[in-house]
Amino acid sequence: MTQYTYKFTPYTAQDGKEIPAFEIFNGAGVKVAETNEHPEASQQEEVAALLCNAAMVLEVLKMAQGCFRQHNLLCTATD
Repeated sequence: MTQYTYKFTPYTAQDGKEIPAFEIFNGAGVKVAETNEHPEASQQEEVAALLCNAAMVLEVLKMAQGCFRQHNLLCTATD
């Protein structure tokens, strides 16, 4: 499973003001996504963290699905 990471990479506006932004990278260090710079930095970081963990959450959900499927097979099995 590919491990994703994120990094704070703010922009500088023409008036010198810092605009918060985050970039998401795959395991090879290639940028795969970035956050929208309009929300507050804390909200952007939450989104970046969710994106980085989405693949792991999907894998856990697939394992849970397999467990439920096995449980249903065992519950409906006849002697």
